[in-house]
Amino acid sequence: MTSLRTSTARRTTDLNGARGSRPRILRLPVVASLLGNGVRAALALSFGLVAPIVQTVHAQTPVTLPFDTDFESGEGYTLGPLAADTYWQFGSGLDADILSPGAGSSQALGFSGGDWLWLSTDSQGAQVSWIDFYTKPVFVEPFELPEIIETEQSAVTGFVKVNTQGEVYAIDGDGFGGGSWVPSGELRNLQGDASADWIRLTYRLDYAAKTWDLFVDGEMVMVDLGFLDQSVPDLDSFSVRADGENPTLLDYFYAGNDNPLYIDTSNDGLPDAWLTAQGLSIYSDQRSGDSDLDGLNNLLEYQIASQAGNPDSDGDGVNDGAEYFAGADPTAASAYSLSALPFLESFESYSLGSLGSQGNWTVAGETAEIQATEVWAGSAALSLGGDSSTSNMFDGSGQSVVWIDLYVKPTAAAESPELAGDTAVGYYFNEEGRPTVFDGSGGNGSGFWRLLDAARSSDWRRVTVKMDYSAQAYDFYLDGERLGAGLGFAHAQPFISRITASGSTALDDISVDTVEPAGLDDDRDGSTNAEEIAAGTDPLAFDSDGDGLADSLELLWGLDPTVADATLAQLTEVISGLHVWATS
Repeated sequence: MTSLRTSTARRTTDLNGARGSRPRILRLPVVASLLGNGVRAALALSFGLVAPIVQTVHAQTPVTLPFDTDFESGEGYTLGPLAADTYWQFGSGLDADILSPGAGSSQALGFSGGDWLWLSTDSQGAQVSWIDFYTKPVFVEPFELPEIIETEQSAVTGFVKVNTQGEVYAIDGDGFGGGSWVPSGELRNLQGDASADWIRLTYRLDYAAKTWDLFVDGEMVMVDLGFLDQSVPDLDSFSVRADGENPTLLDYFYAGNDNPLYIDTSNDGLPDAWLTAQGLSIYSDQRSGDSDLDGLNNLLEYQIASQAGNPDSDGDGVNDGAEYFAGADPTAASAYSLSALPFLESFESYSLGSLGSQGNWTVAGETAEIQATEVWAGSAALSLGGDSSTSNMFDGSGQSVVWIDLYVKPTAAAESPELAGDTAVGYYFNEEGRPTVFDGSGGNGSGFWRLLDAARSSDWRRVTVKMDYSAQAYDFYLDGERLGAGLGFAHAQPFISRITASGSTALDDISVDTVEPAGLDDDRDGSTNAEEIAAGTDPLAFDSDGDGLADSLELLWGLDPTVADATLAQLTEVISGLHVWATS
């Protein structure tokens, strides 16, 4: 097996993240790993435990990056055994040869013997470095993947037999020495245990973010994988451990701080040509940006070939994020059945029993019933079981503000729900029957659950949500009163595409509209917004004229809520520190 590494690590960890004082033993079947301050890769190993893997060697002067070699005669390499090299260092058990042909060239480096080949590098403290090379690795069975891996590594890849083919694997690290093996989906034909063809592997190592990307044959296949050890500061070495018997081949090797695949001015892994075509700057990191607010960052839009500046790339009426997280292709138009706005749903015209696909609703699970036992109004309502959900898709394109108004008879939830990647607003009722809403920050799933100040009740409640897509924020109302204002979206969304209800609950009289529903009271002063507008008062101010009386009380008593009443007692400071109630 071959294995690439970057430093002389002194600790060991298993993949569940626990550090220990065990011997430096690595179960090395088919792995490629980027270690320590640099890179480590284990490509293949046909035998069991190997120890110790850290060799005592005479360190050579690190090569200043960029460094590249293709092992050709013009660099002084000749066919046959290679006992020593100016740049590369060999473990005592390594057998190295210059072989022919190479990966589209005359020569390549081959090595075996179960020992290390490595290169010391000086990246000059670069925060982003790249490793790029061609290889014919040896593949092993899945159970041979390492369970114990040296820490102080940045990244690890592996090569696993899948039936008659081989697949590239990578470790998504947790930053503390643990992580999990993840298949890339990249399958290659085998010749014996080795790859039948050359494979180009490219690593983008981000030492600031402590994440890495893997490219296979020039294609970005895995992104934002976590470092095994987040203490790694920069790239200072690259190592390869050979298979014990079968030679691993290496050619066209590059290590440097610039993208070897395409022009990438900001070094963010995105091609300048693509960024320019999307109207994005090439001079700053664009990976996490989401200018079209569809819930997909630019990196993901690049990967799936959607448009970074168009929230509905295929023009089918459903935004890219909603399609992607539903498992659909945002780049291929689908014939959706979309409910038009305004949308009103009372369930009165439905047949009792299973909701099914009545009224353009889609059901997941088995317990979504139209019933007549628990209703808010009329003779029918929808009831959901705890294992079920239902959703309705809308044509909301171009609508910047949308109001959702409904009646719900909630069942207490012991814990907060998981929010899908295209969820803008999420709320539930806790075990006390009080509303808890998600207040997002940044629209990327970050934020926190906030318990709102409301009376406890398990009876029917009116829930109203004002969705402001321009501000990427929402207001939450319960029983007509606004309890939360300017709450951030959980995930960015450009317009409404669907509403979803899940968990044990009953729903009735659902409205989705661009017009504010009646009976709302933003300032909670007892007068509705409509009443305040008619009276000339501020719907957002509890006491519009500042005279100490709520607008609703002044209206009730026949006073003018827009003019302060002088006959009312006011708290007045008569001397410094002395306040009295007095009329003027």
